[in-house]
Amino acid sequence: MDKESYGLQREDKVLTGGKTKKADIAPGESSGPEINLEEILQLGREDLTRLLWSADRQIHKILRASSTIEEARNRLFKYFDTLERSYFNIYSTKKFKDLHDLKKRHAKWCIKVLKNIIRTEHEELTGSSALESLWKLAHPRSQKAPQVSESFLCELVFLFFGINGKFPFQPEEPPSPPFSGPYLSPGVARSRLLDNYAERIKGYLSRYPNGLDPEVIEKGRFMVRKIMAYFGGTPAEWKDYKWHLKNIIRKKSTIENLVELSEAERKGLEMAEAHRVPFQITPYYLSLFDPHSDSGRDAIVRAQVLPSKQYVQSVVEARQTGKSLDFMGENSTSPIKGITRRYIQVLILKAFDSCPQICVYCQRNWELKGLCQTRVERNTLQKAIEWIAANRNIEDVLITGGDPLTLDDNFMAWILERLGRIDHLQRIRISTRVPVTIPFRITEKLIDLVSSYHKLGSREICFVTHFESPLEMTPDALAAIQRIRNAGLSIYNQQVFTFFNSRRFETF
Repeated sequence: MDKESYGLQREDKVLTGGKTKKADIAPGESSGPEINLEEILQLGREDLTRLLWSADRQIHKILRASSTIEEARNRLFKYFDTLERSYFNIYSTKKFKDLHDLKKRHAKWCIKVLKNIIRTEHEELTGSSALESLWKLAHPRSQKAPQVSESFLCELVFLFFGINGKFPFQPEEPPSPPFSGPYLSPGVARSRLLDNYAERIKGYLSRYPNGLDPEVIEKGRFMVRKIMAYFGGTPAEWKDYKWHLKNIIRKKSTIENLVELSEAERKGLEMAEAHRVPFQITPYYLSLFDPHSDSGRDAIVRAQVLPSKQYVQSVVEARQTGKSLDFMGENSTSPIKGITRRYIQVLILKAFDSCPQICVYCQRNWELKGLCQTRVERNTLQKAIEWIAANRNIEDVLITGGDPLTLDDNFMAWILERLGRIDHLQRIRISTRVPVTIPFRITEKLIDLVSSYHKLGSREICFVTHFESPLEMTPDALAAIQRIRNAGLSIYNQQVFTFFNSRRFETF
């Protein structure tokens, strides 16, 4: 790659994928070249800095002309306000008045993001100043170069392009259907246009496999046979959730005997074992892994349960420094042990401090324990339920943990029977990932128990779960969902957006 092509004089080459275009891109105008996303992501810090200033020369001028950071802040706010007004001024004579509406809306959001980045209150909250780094970058002779990453520069490059109406996508204008013709009426023409859109949407969605694809099902059967042979299980035991709880996978060596691990995954697991950071995977969920580590399609599945090196380092650092990982502020929202109350009429009842599987993205994994380390505290739960009964302002209870369906049916019956006596509760939600991690836990007996407390018109009882990837919707998971729905109960999905499930069109 010719790095000189990314200087101020020839910045258009990176936009057009190598085709030099002599166009002076003025601030607030869009001369049309597309941004070559992949090439920009390959640039180093110096090239990205040059590209940053070429993306919006006016910002560069403002920063260089400002003798202080505060002066730069005030002048940038004025510039952003002027730019924003110009985009939505129908009498504007600037080139971007003819931009596609979608690009105008995106430009407006980019302006809003940049304003938020340079606000003093946000600098106070984050303890850092992106504007200070930009100002120093613009004064290389008089200021020490700030330590900024390529990621920081990339983000600002795209924001600077964005406020000028340039994005790594190109909105398409739909062709107008003909209003006359011997064989094509306007209605038929529009219907064919919509068919074309539908086919393209299907094409995008089909890029990602799901757990109901025949190929994925066959791979899953292979993994089930392999896992059963390793643990000495039978097909009948595989369908028994208690067998999965008995054979929870907690060792790197067990995982390596069943699937191939990448070097990064291996290092993360070794560090977790060395520092006693718990991880747990059910045999069923391991069957969703591809046998080989280089396929890439199961990255979202693996990333949920295999602790990375960075994840373990953050946990260890918190232990050593006393830094709190309670970023949801549960310690300040718990009026009594076992309850978290953040909202007016809703609270969380923490029934159990572990799960069949520990998810690395969980907001509460800092306080979760391994299954073998967890005790059920019936007395604590009893006092928490009495607290709920005494407070008539509480109308909605979310039973969570950990995963409450790790508990057996008898204990769940004990909890539901006591909550069921509280007449001011209008909704009871059971938060669980067992439809994803051990779908065999959703038995007819459990469904009969739960549905007996569902009173249409007076109290709803329902399930809330986390399907993170289409690969998790397997025939077994679908059967569990069908049992819930056939009983007239609702099940809601709260999808947590992570790096690995945020590719375009992949999410549910």
